[in-house]
Amino acid sequence: VLTQWYGSVWPRALPYCCTNVVWTYIIYFLKVHRDFDLTVNPSGHKYMSALMSFLLVTRLKITFDNYMSNAKNLSILNKS
Repeated sequence: VLTQWYGSVWPRALPYCCTNVVWTYIIYFLKVHRDFDLTVNPSGHKYMSALMSFLLVTRLKITFDNYMSNAKNLSILNKS
């Protein structure tokens, strides 16, 4: 299933993956061999992870509330 080509997103996603690998190699090569650092400060990842966790928890709460509402409606439907 993971390696199938027909009916999957691989044809659309593979060019982006290859582009990402090429850019990563270029940045790594410049940092190691040319002393030209294009990397960013890793402290920004803390703030981004906090934001992503907040958004994930919020989205899961919305999904759980929808599930519970639908379960309640289904139980009411089965009682009548």
